[in-house]
Amino acid sequence: MAYFMIFRGVIRTWVVGMIALSCPLFLPAQSPTFYLTVDDGPSAGSRELYALVDSEGVKINLFIVGRNAVRADSIGYLFGRRHKDSLMLVCNHSYSHAGGHYKQYYRDPSSVVKDFDLNRDTLQLQNDIARMPGRNYWRLGKTRCGDIPSGAEAADSLAAHGYRVFGWDLEWKCDSLSEGGITTGREMLARAEKMLRNRQTLFAGHIVILLHDPE
Repeated sequence: MAYFMIFRGVIRTWVVGMIALSCPLFLPAQSPTFYLTVDDGPSAGSRELYALVDSEGVKINLFIVGRNAVRADSIGYLFGRRHKDSLMLVCNHSYSHAGGHYKQYYRDPSSVVKDFDLNRDTLQLQNDIARMPGRNYWRLGKTRCGDIPSGAEAADSLAAHGYRVFGWDLEWKCDSLSEGGITTGREMLARAEKMLRNRQTLFAGHIVILLHDPE
């Protein structure tokens, strides 16, 4: 699949970290650090993602949707075999992914917390790292920012219940139907380096990149 082939030949040029190693603060680093975070899995594309992790030896963060992980098919089976891989840190992306109805979902922050708790318990997660579906919010100690206002109260509620909420600095869009079309690895690297150089990331010297586990 073109989505994953974009990485090859580029990923080794990056210093790649894992989010958990930098919590709760992203400390200054000698070299810029890239964090590859993959949302919405597992899916039909997960097999290729896991193969890429193996071949490149790169660490990634998987923000997993519980309802996808418990599927009684080859996708669920594959995730069950690999979710404790040392190169992949499984994090919380809610159980339901809002059912695709984000405005309605975020009207009830207590239900959002319950959805994340269900995902934590279902996947037996050993960390408190979370990312909200359809929202780019950060709640890390005194670091508090976000995009769409309707998610603010839910983000606060998740933080109050012990979750560290991570957003992202840059989204890698690899869908030919999305605005701008497919972004190549070289283009993505250039954008990321420009953001780091101009201090346009939330934490200087660190850039969190969002990708999506493709169907």
